[in-house]
Amino acid sequence: MVLARHFGETPTEVCGTCDNCTHKERKPDMPSPFDPKPASRQPPLVLKPVPKYSPDEITALILGCLRHITGGAGQVGRSGLVHLLMGKRSAFGTTANNPYKGKFTAFRVREVENLVEKLVLTGLIEEHPATLVSGKTYQAIQVSDRGHLWLEEHQHLLP
Repeated sequence: MVLARHFGETPTEVCGTCDNCTHKERKPDMPSPFDPKPASRQPPLVLKPVPKYSPDEITALILGCLRHITGGAGQVGRSGLVHLLMGKRSAFGTTANNPYKGKFTAFRVREVENLVEKLVLTGLIEEHPATLVSGKTYQAIQVSDRGHLWLEEHQHLLP
């Protein structure tokens, strides 16, 4: 019956072999339990709220987080910074006291990576030559002099 309805046909006889015809509690003209619910009966789609950050707030959070990490002479790569901002367990080092941890949990990884890349391209973040840590080579990043000046002008945006 479901297939007949799908192809625009109206089933007129009971075949006696399909699950709709052989089910004792259901009449042949009743909808199948496998038919999708009408849109009005489906529960509403609940989306995770996305924080509304301005471009300056996003820049301040990324630069502030990076400064917080590297201020203690620490080094971090792009992925470490992204994981920390997203609140991932694999985040860089000890993050218990980092006020920036998880600020971007509502964003996708690729979105945060693109935001960091934009700050590298605009010169607010600078890259160091490849660094060898625990047998792995990665590009360490830090707030540039220009980024520090920008942060001084936008201190009110930091947590």
